[in-house]
Amino acid sequence: MNMTEYEIRYPDWRRFHVREWWLYRELFWFLAWRDIKVKYKQTLLGIGWAILQPLALMILFSLFWKWVIHVNTGVPYPVFVYSGLILWGLFASGVGNASNSMVDQANLIKKVYFPRIIVPTAAILVSLLDFFIALFLYLALLVFYNVRVSIPTFFIFSAICLLIVLVSTLGCGLFLAAVNIRYRDVRHAIPFLLQLLFFATPVIFPLSVVKSETLALFLSLNPMAAAIHLARVAISIEAINWQLTAMGLASSFLLLMIGLVVFNRNEIDCADIL
Repeated sequence: MNMTEYEIRYPDWRRFHVREWWLYRELFWFLAWRDIKVKYKQTLLGIGWAILQPLALMILFSLFWKWVIHVNTGVPYPVFVYSGLILWGLFASGVGNASNSMVDQANLIKKVYFPRIIVPTAAILVSLLDFFIALFLYLALLVFYNVRVSIPTFFIFSAICLLIVLVSTLGCGLFLAAVNIRYRDVRHAIPFLLQLLFFATPVIFPLSVVKSETLALFLSLNPMAAAIHLARVAISIEAINWQLTAMGLASSFLLLMIGLVVFNRNEIDCADIL
């Protein structure tokens, strides 16, 4: 009888092992699909929650903007704010899911070997599904409010902004998942930190209201600021800020490298700690 032998090596903390991840791709899809079913099991609205949550926030912020603040956003405010809310929802949900994923899957991690990076990446896929569901409402809003866009511009800048969000989400998620293995305070701190970052990101306000050079510098270091800016460039309501875009791309990939290094270094003994 021919038997296949597998050698388990400690991961090189400097690399993302695509080949090893690919060998376990079926486990990746299994975990992602299981998380999706668990999330919407026995819910009345099911995947409708993916639309209802950003829709409710859009209505709330639109009323607040109409009655309290009067700043021109270039398009009807519901379109403006929803473009930021769905991207922020992807980031916040993805980071939250990924950061808790290793602890949530502790029983599986202790029993069998597989590339641990599969766990947080599968958790992020659940958030990506919610994003694409919510995206249908965004397209409907563009049609309803008769927002005219250039199709090539829309797809090019939307793709870049989605790349920034996914890379940033993976980087932050890997970093926090690794830290959460050792310090369970992370689970409680993440919602608070995300809430603070939400108001420090131009989700509900245009970049034009930022007059302070210090705040502008802070925004340039925030990859989500660049991603949301590009989403609005895609529908031609903001002129592209190349410096912000370049800084956003650079900072997102820097976050990914940091996340990979920290995660791979903590992956070695995570089964013993969990």
